[in-house]
Amino acid sequence: MATKTRNFYLLDNLKNWLEKNISSIFLTIICVVALAVRISTWDFVSHDMRIHLLPWYNYIVEHGMFHSFLDNFCNYSPSYLYLISIMTMFRFIPPVLAIKLISIIFDFVAAFFIFKIIRFKYPQGGVPHIACAVFLFAPTVFINSAFWGQVDVLYTTGILAVVYFCMAGKDLPAAIALGIAISFKFQAIFIAPFLLVLILKGRVRWWLFFLVPVIYILSLLPAWAAGRPFNELLSIYLAQSDFYHQLTMNAPNVYLWLDNSYYSTFVNAGILFTLALVIIGAFAFMESKINLDHDVMIILATISVLILPFFLPKMHDRYFYPADVLSIVYAFYFPKYYYIPIAIGLISLMTYIAFLFGIIFINYAYLPFGVLLIIILVIRHLGEWHEPGDAIAISAN
Repeated sequence: MATKTRNFYLLDNLKNWLEKNISSIFLTIICVVALAVRISTWDFVSHDMRIHLLPWYNYIVEHGMFHSFLDNFCNYSPSYLYLISIMTMFRFIPPVLAIKLISIIFDFVAAFFIFKIIRFKYPQGGVPHIACAVFLFAPTVFINSAFWGQVDVLYTTGILAVVYFCMAGKDLPAAIALGIAISFKFQAIFIAPFLLVLILKGRVRWWLFFLVPVIYILSLLPAWAAGRPFNELLSIYLAQSDFYHQLTMNAPNVYLWLDNSYYSTFVNAGILFTLALVIIGAFAFMESKINLDHDVMIILATISVLILPFFLPKMHDRYFYPADVLSIVYAFYFPKYYYIPIAIGLISLMTYIAFLFGIIFINYAYLPFGVLLIIILVIRHLGEWHEPGDAIAISAN
């Protein structure tokens, strides 16, 4: 009788524990499966992996983890190369997998910040766990890191961190996160319109963002210590921007509607137009009566990462990756807009498949119409915002 009672007690405790931790168990299983799926595709070698990433890895192996940085052997910032350099220590890992593991690890760091952002909206329950699962299995997320071996998740993780810390009222960590993100890739600047609005509204201290160039310069110091000229290091992003003389590298933006023969005419004009658009939009929002609560912050962040790659010239097909990711967060904040991440994800997926496999499902010239429609819908959503009672007081730290 005592044994039966004890067994019943243990089963009851197990049941209670499972009920209490079901969301965490679900997320753990999702993470394990997501990792297994990613590892299973490690041997796919893309054009970028073969032409760029593997030669960089091999160059570091041949010339040494430190001394290789003396030379200008690639057009990426040193921060990413430091990570590749670290991975060369683990020679038992095949080089392709070692390179991809960098992005795969950041997939899970990005999922962590998505969890934290969604938790603001849903303080209780398992919705943040589901959001992480959706992110980890989103086609462009999986393809970008585990299949393609690209680095977009690194700076996008920084963007997510910026959004999270701003929502939490922690502007110092937000500035640091932006500096780190930009040290990996300049495209982290896509979140700048969001930050400009917060600065104009007094939600973050503008002078803290002087830390961004400081952090970037600090990221260059190891390569400079190895012997590479400092002026050359400072000009890496300028050299990157001048590498391709095309209005768009198959990014589904407005420049797909223009012939590249107009490159010299529109490249500077496009940058100035985008800058003017951002400034006008930020000041218009500052004059509006819209409360800058968590919901509005998500809308603004989504608009930010949609508008810049759409109107800036010289964008690559992968540069809507932050929009792919933040649109998932957007849909969890506003479930009736569930189709937004589906739409932007499909558009990005078409460009990915075209580059990786040469399969074109639709004329590229039609894709910008879809992105433009998404931008209009999200801006319209912001314009209709009229729930001042939902405002959350956040003071700058």
